[in-house]
Amino acid sequence: MSLVANQIGDILWSPYQIGVVVGTAVLLVGIERFYRTRTGRAILAMAEDRDSALLRGVDPTRLTRWSFLLGGALAAFAGVMAGPLLLASLTLGPQLLLKGFAAVAAGGVGNNKGALIAGVILGLAESAGGAMLAPGYQLAVVFGVLLIILMIRPHGLFGKQAARAV
Repeated sequence: MSLVANQIGDILWSPYQIGVVVGTAVLLVGIERFYRTRTGRAILAMAEDRDSALLRGVDPTRLTRWSFLLGGALAAFAGVMAGPLLLASLTLGPQLLLKGFAAVAAGGVGNNKGALIAGVILGLAESAGGAMLAPGYQLAVVFGVLLIILMIRPHGLFGKQAARAV
């Protein structure tokens, strides 16, 4: 795909950026389908209560290895996809960490679709804040929007208040 920018009105985009967004959506659908398989449900059960999953016959050692393998593969995929879009710097890690945390908190912890939708909302707010105010205020706009979302819905846009039943 090309990194050449196209313009529609005031919006600049490249086919590569569209590919990253579509690839992320496809990956999210794949992860959601994986969680519906027997192995995916076993991983979720192990994350919820390791001892109970062990009593149900789940092998925690094998699933832990697979979880780390899949997590590393997804991190590598994200790095390869985001590499051409981001400029490398010493502050890149903390910036991405803070924005990722904001997306997860705004979308609802444990809800992948909510985090993706909240990430898009926060990204649009960040871009709009940089265009309307100044680029230095982008992160402040992101956290301002996060605070507004959490004041309206304390568990995030798609989060649920859940009490643990024993």
